[in-house]
Amino acid sequence: MNEIITAVRELTFDRFIIPAFALKQIAGKTISIIPNTKDVNGVVVYGRLSIDTVTPAEHAVEPIVFDFSEFPTMESLLNALIEADIIVAYTSYFKGTEPSGSLVKVTNVSLDTPYTAFRRYFFSDTEIVEKIGWYYWKVLELRNVDLTNDTLVNLLQRPGEQHMAIWVAYSLVERRRMYENASLSIGQSFTDGSDYVGSSMATAPVSTSVQIGSVFSITENASEGYFQEDFNRLGSDNVWGDRFSFWYKLMLYLRQLLEETFGDYSLRKDNVMQGHVELTRELDFRSYYDSYPFTLSPLSRGIISKTP
Repeated sequence: MNEIITAVRELTFDRFIIPAFALKQIAGKTISIIPNTKDVNGVVVYGRLSIDTVTPAEHAVEPIVFDFSEFPTMESLLNALIEADIIVAYTSYFKGTEPSGSLVKVTNVSLDTPYTAFRRYFFSDTEIVEKIGWYYWKVLELRNVDLTNDTLVNLLQRPGEQHMAIWVAYSLVERRRMYENASLSIGQSFTDGSDYVGSSMATAPVSTSVQIGSVFSITENASEGYFQEDFNRLGSDNVWGDRFSFWYKLMLYLRQLLEETFGDYSLRKDNVMQGHVELTRELDFRSYYDSYPFTLSPLSRGIISKTP
């Protein structure tokens, strides 16, 4: 399972820290974050977020501590911070279901200026595993799969796990597109209403003209549909208007990998001209599920972990 998660992260370019939320400046305070860890037996050791006062030792004040065992998700943690009269900002990448323990470790960082807390990845391991569970349900038509056990993953015969990694990566990139576009449209604010950013899309022009040389100009008019790709031909409904973005191109690339490698066109939209046309896409992925007791070696598992 860890190998599949690694492959999905590489395919989705999910390798960088992501802003989780922000704290408004609190003069004379510091913040420390200890993320969750696991002991030698694999048991989770919960971390914590603490806010301390910078004072002389003789006048020391007990820090405010938020234990991640009590506040396991970002949403529960931020609700606790708000109840403690600590002003927070929901960043554009805030995801309430993400585990609090995925925050990046910091020690005694001053809050004399606003502070942004980061988490390790855009998608947590839990979210990737949930999407893998959806793959077992949707593609392999297997219900109630225990994904905490590697046995079912071992039953997948190559290139079955390659198909799963690409399919899961496609679904996650589609979800990330929503967050990327929402961050441009919704804006953000601190909980007291100060430093409000608002929507950056509200003043988007209807048309744009570009002068080329001294006698030729070209105009793109959104209302008239100039320079719009034929998405029926692409087989893709671009409702976000991000047709030139990296994430949209990555989605089309991952879909192309499934189509060319496996002949799997199930992710392509049924955009066809009016007429009596029927599209049939049959591919029995259960044929990859008949290899018991065959298991993959670490070397063959590692092949899929390489980004194409």
